[in-house]
Formats: sequence, structure tokens, C-alpha cells
Amino acid sequence: MSLIYFKQKASSFKEYYLALFRLFSPISKLQSLNVRCSMAIKEKHKLASDWLDLLNGLIPHGTIVELPVLTGSMVPLIVPGNTIRIMALSGKQIRRGDIIVFREGKTLTTHRLLARFTLGTWSIIYQKGDVNRLGKWIHTGQVVGMVVAVQDKNGLVTTISNRDGDKKARNEALRQLALACWNTALLFPRFIKNKFKIKIHEFRMEIGDSVIGITCPTLKYFKYLSDYFSVRNSEREPDITVNLNFIHHEESIEIPDSLFTTKKIMNNNFIIAHGLVHGKIGPEINKIQLWVKTGLAHGQAIRVFEQLLYQIFYSCRKIKLNDSLLIHSSGVIYKNCGFLFAGPSGSGKSTIASLSGDYHVLNDEVCLIEFHDADITLHGTPFNGYFKNKMSGSARLKAIFIISHGRVNSISEIKRSEAVKQLAKEIIPPVPIEEHLNRKIFIDMLDMADRLYRSVPIYKLEFIPDSGFWIEIDRLFY
Repeated sequence: MSLIYFKQKASSFKEYYLALFRLFSPISKLQSLNVRCSMAIKEKHKLASDWLDLLNGLIPHGTIVELPVLTGSMVPLIVPGNTIRIMALSGKQIRRGDIIVFREGKTLTTHRLLARFTLGTWSIIYQKGDVNRLGKWIHTGQVVGMVVAVQDKNGLVTTISNRDGDKKARNEALRQLALACWNTALLFPRFIKNKFKIKIHEFRMEIGDSVIGITCPTLKYFKYLSDYFSVRNSEREPDITVNLNFIHHEESIEIPDSLFTTKKIMNNNFIIAHGLVHGKIGPEINKIQLWVKTGLAHGQAIRVFEQLLYQIFYSCRKIKLNDSLLIHSSGVIYKNCGFLFAGPSGSGKSTIASLSGDYHVLNDEVCLIEFHDADITLHGTPFNGYFKNKMSGSARLKAIFIISHGRVNSISEIKRSEAVKQLAKEIIPPVPIEEHLNRKIFIDMLDMADRLYRSVPIYKLEFIPDSGFWIEIDRLFY
């Protein structure tokens, strides 16, 4: 913006107001207005000229200019509406504690000088507004002057001195520098998060080759999840990140058996169990906002909360085009092979796990099956049952057993129709978090069960509560 622009604008304003008042005012008032307009225009010309000259470094060093203050970064010392008196000087002449005026692009800024760093002929300074949390390093050459006095709206002038042994300004600079250092330290975790893409309080759980990152609302809940799932935090980047938030409530809540059947989807938002869970999916499917009533995410109800994680896993599966499924079962690695024991609640999955304590127990509640070109792999999951000594791991799936309690340990063949029917019931519905449970899902579950029957030997296992059933397995396979 040039000085000619200011003159043209001011001149046009004068002519406009004079023409307006000629229609409604006596000649004497017009003359008075003409004088006042002329004085205002001259004052604006001088301010504009001083501002431009100071910005461009054209004012001789030692010259005093006056400019108005428009912002409040130096409150309470300098408030908007004050006029500051600026002595033009170079950056080499300033010292710590000075209130400096420096250029940033096409603007002038007034802040306090807190520190200086010089290396040879190269010098930078650290400056900060008194009300700002953090300051900024600038080059010494950006400094165009120093504030020597402040005039308030009533005309009272306050001298600002940092010379002649006055330590007040320098002590204030040290205080402001300490505050800036403290605020920087508080922001360090955020810097680590942004720089290295590590989220604070993010619990990362691996399920096969998928990783779900749960950004917990508090460190306490991060530790709660870590203790509950009893798995180490994954170092891999999450395929989906869930920003978990709690909805606090005083009234008791009804916990449903299923978080699959009560989902309502509206565009990118969803509600589950009549408001027990609210969710929002970002523009990219790998970002999910989740609001959960506190009672669902703690205590025994967290077993139901896990159903949200099942659905989020299936969203990961959809992103990665992973051919896999979750199934209610107990999984054990025995002689380097994976054995899966499936059945309804009460059929003995946790009992099988406890009786297999001498072997590698993957899980007693939910296992993962991955299909590959050549074979099928059985994986453990972090999801919890009653068996607390589960271990992570995977192995080639050797066989599947449909289990039930019996009078003796016995293994028998099972018809295809019965096996498919029983397995389909135990497959966790492959419903991504962003989709409804529908008829097609049940057909897919039957297809998955039939695919398992065609790929892996499936038997019926009746057992009594001792480890003798492993002898029967040995006779069958080894």
C-alpha cells in the first residue's frame, strides 16, 4: 500500500462529506467541517507516511515517530487504542527487555525482546508478546525501532526505559522467557505426537496383521485397557484410529446383549443401542470418532464393548482386503499346529483352555482365522474370555472340533450340514462399523463355514474335564 493511495482515499472522503453537508448545513458549519477534515487528512497522511517509512527503514536512527496500537499482545503495558512513541534504530542497538518494533512481511509488530543469539555476523532474537504463551525467533535485521513511551487515550504519557541501570524491564524479560520455556515444555508431548505420529494415550492392539489404535480419553483408561487385554502396545501404525470419548451419566444404563442388531446409520454417523454409542466416520474410513457411555466401557460390560472392536476389525479387513474371520472359539497350538475348539456358550471353550495349560493357549473366547492360497492360519486375539494366561501367536490350522461336554473323551465325524450350521453360529458377523447387519451377512457366514469344512478336517469332540482329550487327538493325527 503506497502513500499516494492514502492521499487519494482521504481526498475522496473529504469531497464526499463536504458535498453531503452542503445540502443540509449552513455555510459557517461547512467552513468548520472543512477545517476539521483538512486536519484529519493531514494527520492520516502523517501516520501513513511514518508507518511506511518505518516499515521500509527510511527513518533516520534516533528519530521519534508516533503510531497507534491496534492489537493486545502487550496488555497490560500497552493496550489497543494507545499511541506508542517509537525511536527508530537497528537491531544491533537493542538489548534484553526492550519493547521492540519489527517487521513481519508488510506489518509492524510490537513485542518484548527476551533473548539474543549471535554467531559471528549472524544474529537472531527471541521475542514474545506479554500475553502470548510462546514467542518466536526473528532475524535482528527485522527490527526497525524501540518503544520509548506510551500515551493512553486520556493523553497520559508513560516512559518505558531499559537504560540507565533500570532492571525492571530486564527482569520482566527473564520472567516472560521462563514462562515461554515452561509453555514449550508443556507442548512437548504434542510435538512428539505430530513429529513422530505417536498419539498420547493411544492403545494399539494387533489382530492378525491388522492394528486398531484407540486414543483413550485419559491415561488411566489407557492403563485400564492395557491391563484388561493383557497385551503389549503394538509398535505398528494403526490401520484404523478410534478417538474414544466418554459420555458420563448418573443414571443406570441397560447393557444389551448385542451391539450388532441395534445400529442405525445416517450418512457418516451411527447410533447403537438407542444412544449407548454414538459414532462418526471421517472422510477417510480409517478415522473414527466414538462417544460411549461410561458404563459400557468398564467392568463386566466391557465384554459387550468388545463387540465394537469386532466391527472395527472388520472395517480394517475391508480396507486391507484381508480374507479372514473372527470366531467364538478356544485356540491352542499343539505340536506346532493350530487346533480350534468351537461351540456355543457353556460348551466348554474356557474349560478346554484351562485343561491345555501345558501348551500354547491362544484364546478361550475369540480366535482369528486367515485364509491363504495354500493353507489356513489360526491366530490368537487380544479379546478376553475367562482364561487369563493366553499367549499371542499363530500356526497353521490343523483341525476344528465342535465341542460339547460328555461322559467320556471321544472324537467322531460330523455331517457337513451339521458342521456348517454349528460353525456359522459361532462366526462373529463380518459387519464393518460403517455397515448394517443384513441378510447377506448371514449368507456370507454360511459360506465361510462351508469354506472351512472344505479346507480343514472338522470333527465332533465330547470331553470330560481332564486333559485326556489330547490323547484322543494324538491318536487321530500323530
